[in-house]
Formats: sequence, structure tokens, C-alpha cells
Amino acid sequence: MTGSPSPSGAGPRPVSVRSDFEEGPGQGEPFRWPLGPFLLGWALSTAAALLVRWGGQSLLSDPCQGHTVLALLMPLLLGPGGLGLAASQWNNRPRAMFGLGMVMASFVPTLLLSAQDIGQLRNLGCAGGYLIVSEPGGKQLSEITLAAGESRELEGRIGGYQRASHPGTFLLQGQSMSSDLVVDLPKTAVHAGELFPVRIRAKESAVSNRFDWGVQAKYQPTPGESGNAAKIETSGKVAVTIILDRSGK
Repeated sequence: MTGSPSPSGAGPRPVSVRSDFEEGPGQGEPFRWPLGPFLLGWALSTAAALLVRWGGQSLLSDPCQGHTVLALLMPLLLGPGGLGLAASQWNNRPRAMFGLGMVMASFVPTLLLSAQDIGQLRNLGCAGGYLIVSEPGGKQLSEITLAAGESRELEGRIGGYQRASHPGTFLLQGQSMSSDLVVDLPKTAVHAGELFPVRIRAKESAVSNRFDWGVQAKYQPTPGESGNAAKIETSGKVAVTIILDRSGK
């Protein structure tokens, strides 16, 4: 079978073939994630977190009980919840960005406020106190080295409590794992936050070894304080390495 003759002087018509690699309408546009839903998710989540924080602090009458759960509640809800929403709606850009906004709100400002609230609980003594041993005017120590017959003058401090909320005294007691180490406490009763001297000495007959020593503090409440105050105890521990002389032998 013969097709219709082409017009005189005209060649065969070119056949247009569409390539799969050819860009369709809008395919040349850059890939963008909408910023509006992200900001909306962050703003609504932040507002919800602040509202829950304010409402919880208003309803909780006890200065300690329930506040840790309140501080951690919204970061734990917003973070995983936002990630789950973003993952399940990844093909829906606005909803995915809304979820990512929730995740951002779980960190800033929610987690920062939660860390601040927990720090305040610790200052009140709700999260337990602590006892640190340090160089005079220096940083906290975790280990020291002593030669046999040598002594060191250190200082201690009880933190995590405030004098206003815990007006009683802490009775101090030195503790050592070895009789070769002597822990001397010139002051045996101090208030919260008060610095006190600590002297640690290695006996002349001490053998080269590594031991733990520390200071224990037990709270003595004033009349009228709750009975639970008498159960407050805290301690600080430091490792000491005894050498025979300063050359390390």
C-alpha cells in the first residue's frame, strides 16, 4: 500500500517523540518547602507548651511533687509527635513542615524552659542535693595524687539546697576506704552553700595504691520542719592515688 504523495519539494515530516527526560510544566521550578506551615507549627506548639507550663505550675500546690513530670511532658509530646507527623505526611509538604515546626518547638523554647525549671527544683532541694570537693577557689575535683606523708588543703560545699528552705545544719563526716588516708574536717556542722575546709593526708607508712575517700553530710532540721527533712543526706567522693615520692616511684 502506498501512502499519499508528499507535496512537491517537501521531504518527510519530522516525527515529534517526547522524551521521558524532557521537563514537563513546572518541573524546572526549584524544590521548595513552605515556610508558613513550619512557623505555624512552631508558634502553636510553643503557645500550647507555655499554656501547659503555666497551668501546671498554678495547679501544683506542692513545691516539689509533680514538677519534674510537668517540665518533661511537653518536650516528650511535641518532639516525637512532630517527627511522627512529618514522617507520615512527607508527601504533603505543608503538613510535614507543620510537624517539623512542632519538633523545633520541643527544643526551643520548650526544652530550654524545662531545663530551667529542673534547675530551680534542684536549687530548692527537690531533686536532691550534692556535695563537691574542690581546690580552694578552684574547680571540682574527681581525683588527686598524694605522696606518702603529704597532705592537701581542699574545700567542700553543699549545693542543691537554699538556706531559706533548709535553715538547719548539715553534720559532716569524713570517709576513707583505707587507714592510710586520714580525712580531717575542722568544721563538722555547716549550712547549705557554706564553704568548709577539708584536709586529706597520706600517712608516712602508706603504700602506693589508689583509694576512694569523701565527705558525707546529714541534715539536721530545725524545729518545725517536716519529718522528711531528717532523711536528707548527700556525699561527695574523690579518688586519690598514693605514690611513694613525687618522682612517681
